[in-house]
Amino acid sequence: MEQEREGFPMTSLREVKLLMQCKHPYIVNVQEIVVGRSIDDIFIVMEYCENDLKALMHENKSPLFTLSETKCLMQQLMSVS
Repeated sequence: MEQEREGFPMTSLREVKLLMQCKHPYIVNVQEIVVGRSIDDIFIVMEYCENDLKALMHENKSPLFTLSETKCLMQQLMSVS
């Protein structure tokens, strides 16, 4: 946003629009977009997730998942509804 002089970046708009259209059990649902007091205060309201993969990966340096958990995650990532 710091580099944009004339409003919201088009690439961000496309990304948010695509995310709002995605309806999949393994993709976080976007509830709404909220604009604060200025155009720089934009918030994406999503459903609550107890964990996120990035945080789990940074917390544990040892093998993070068992083989069966890894297979399950890969199935979720590769599945198409």
